[in-house]
Amino acid sequence: MNASPDVGNPTEAERAPETLGRVIFNRIGTLERTRLQFKCLQMLSALPVWDQLVLRGAIAIHGVYLHGRCSKDLDFLAPATVKSRFVEILAEQGIALQEKEESRMPFFLMQGAIFKDVAVGVDVRQREASDVTWVNADFCGAGGAKIPVRVMPLSMMIAEKLRATSQRARCSDFYDFWLFVQKRPDLLPELQRLLCIGEVGGEALEFSADKTWVHFQQLRSSWHQDLIPLMPQVPSFETVETDLLRTLENLGAIPTHP
Repeated sequence: MNASPDVGNPTEAERAPETLGRVIFNRIGTLERTRLQFKCLQMLSALPVWDQLVLRGAIAIHGVYLHGRCSKDLDFLAPATVKSRFVEILAEQGIALQEKEESRMPFFLMQGAIFKDVAVGVDVRQREASDVTWVNADFCGAGGAKIPVRVMPLSMMIAEKLRATSQRARCSDFYDFWLFVQKRPDLLPELQRLLCIGEVGGEALEFSADKTWVHFQQLRSSWHQDLIPLMPQVPSFETVETDLLRTLENLGAIPTHP
């Protein structure tokens, strides 16, 4: 499926809240966060538990596969013992960590070249090794720099994103799924297979086209404003709306009231 022609062409209502100063501030902040995330990954890759961590989530989707936007956190999967050891090693090395929220791992408070005290979140979700599917890949940074990583297969991560669209209304989830369809339509049959199985990565793949559609419609007014800090060009809401409905139909998951 080819991208529609109005990518990056927001409506007047979407464009109104933006000023040149805000755009520049967002772009600089995005570059700074991306640079510090790569620096953080380089540091983590030197730890003895690195080869037991599996990169997942938006940081993996875009740092390894699609390269469409920046991510707010570094997300991993690891067995419980590895997660505990990970925290111990960081403490032993005197790395200052601060609690972000009860349900997440601590985050690094890093000093940027432009912005000070940039928080780089590190979320390690417990998952038994037998339930984790991974492949070897390279995480790409600026200037062609690469870090070898274990990463979840793209089709499995997109299946998790599709599940997330049924659970919550978040612009980045829908953007990730949309970009996946644009760049890797060849993986749609595998996604359909996972939906039929109803499981991904050892967890139930619960999905409702009706809930997904309702959540997407709730994002109409905030679409451009929420996504512009994460990427240089934002596809219009109408573009994604048309493509999302077509994709759901191709997956045999047609909303009741589109």
